[in-house]
Amino acid sequence: MPLAKAGKAGGRGGPTFGSPRIRKPGDLPAQTVTGGRGVPRPVIGGPSWAAPRWPTLAAFERLEMGATLYVCTTCKAGSPVPEGELSPGARLHVALVAADVPDVRVVGVECLSACNTGCAVSLTKPGAWSYVYGRLTLDDVPAILEGAGKYAATTDGIVPWRDRPTVFRKQSIARIPPLTLDEAAE
Repeated sequence: MPLAKAGKAGGRGGPTFGSPRIRKPGDLPAQTVTGGRGVPRPVIGGPSWAAPRWPTLAAFERLEMGATLYVCTTCKAGSPVPEGELSPGARLHVALVAADVPDVRVVGVECLSACNTGCAVSLTKPGAWSYVYGRLTLDDVPAILEGAGKYAATTDGIVPWRDRPTVFRKQSIARIPPLTLDEAAE
C-alpha cells in the first residue's frame, strides 16, 4: 500500500468526511477506535465514531475518590535487563501490589517518561495535586507505602513537608496541579 494511503497510527482509518460516500457523522460505519498500537480504547462521551477527548463532566463526577499509585513497569533503573527477567520497575510494582495500602489503588503503567531517574511512581487522585517520584528501589517500598497512605488521607493531595517520607521529600520529580471541573469542560 502506498504510504499516502496507509493512514496514521492510532487513527480510525476508513472513510473521511467530504468523501462521496460520507456526508455527515451519522453515515460513518460502526468501527473500533484504537490506540497507537491498534489496542482498542474506549470512546468517552460521544458517538461511537468519535475519537476520545477529555472526559465529560458526568464522567468526572463518577470517578472514585480514592488515590492511585501508578508504577512504571518498564523502568530499567539505568541498567540493561537480561532477557526473561523482570525490569526493576516491574519488580517494584510486584512488591507494591503485594503490600496492603488502605485507600490506594496500585496500577502498573508502561511508561511514566522519567527514564533518566530510575524507577518512577506517580500519586494522583481527582481534585488533588499529583506527584511524580523517581530514583526508587525495592528498599523504598515501606516509605512509598507510608507516603501513599498519607497522600490518600488528604483532601487536596498536599501532605505537610515534615510528615512526608524522606524519599518523597528528596526524590520528587514533578508536582502537578489538580484539574478542575471547569478546566475539563473547556
